[in-house]
Amino acid sequence: MDTLETVRELRALNIDVFFEEQGIHTLGAEGELLLTLLASYAQEESYSVSENCKWRIRKQFAEGQPTPCKVYGYTREYEIIPEEAAVVKGIFADYLGGMGVLAIQKKLLGQGQKFSVNTLRQMLQNEKYAGNLLLQKTFTQDHLSKRRVKNDGQLPKYLVEGNHAPIIDAAMFEAVQAEYERRSGLHHAAPPPAEGYEFTGLIRCGICGNTYRHKIAGSAPKYKKSTWVCGTYNTLGKAHCASQMIPEDVLIAKTQEAGGLEGLREILVPGPNTLIFCYGDGRQAELEWAHTSRRESWTPEMREAAREKSKAWRAGK
Repeated sequence: MDTLETVRELRALNIDVFFEEQGIHTLGAEGELLLTLLASYAQEESYSVSENCKWRIRKQFAEGQPTPCKVYGYTREYEIIPEEAAVVKGIFADYLGGMGVLAIQKKLLGQGQKFSVNTLRQMLQNEKYAGNLLLQKTFTQDHLSKRRVKNDGQLPKYLVEGNHAPIIDAAMFEAVQAEYERRSGLHHAAPPPAEGYEFTGLIRCGICGNTYRHKIAGSAPKYKKSTWVCGTYNTLGKAHCASQMIPEDVLIAKTQEAGGLEGLREILVPGPNTLIFCYGDGRQAELEWAHTSRRESWTPEMREAAREKSKAWRAGK
């Protein structure tokens, strides 16, 4: 379908595509018929090769034969790397000692080791550190998209115990899994993202390169405000990224001024009070913005409440 759609688009522009091996001109009357047959044959051949590869890999899994892969702490052949293994042991010990994943991340950053929170969570649950292998955790969805998806029971999994030398002994690994489950039970599942967050994944920090995320700023209900903040600044603080929060109403107004959301590829935040809107057609718009004053954000009810509070304070004095 991709081949045919592209050829048809070019043919509508009176552009010929010549396939040398098959001797096909797409502007000719018989071109599309032959191309359709050949493209269909190629797709079926791709499917056949994919199925054969899947059969071979799954047969190896069933026989307990692992596929080499790189895991922090090991080489591709599962030989221990001493320096990395020491870091892994520290992560497990700190977690079992009561530290949270975010606290461990900050500690490692102070030691010059950079790990994301998600990476640390995956490491704490990775059976490879106990010397075991759980095969077929993920699988390829289809031979066209080649997208890897998580195996949540669609296919069998195979556990190979004692496959290689462990970094973490079995008792500590099981204790960490029990503690992970205990802590997970203390927190409610995060609600699904609300609709209308059109800026999710679009805003990129020019200081650290991380994306911006949505956040409700302010503690008291009347001061709560919808904003967007750099993920690094929000998680690790100003010491790691000196970016600033952007009020959502300002972001919406500046997006409309730049040309709207249609075709918008990315919003760069190179520095304070500056936004660069990058569109798919190559167009860019650099705009400056400023925080609205607190006076403008006050409602008539808030002003009246402040006046009453001031009167009461003066009367009591």
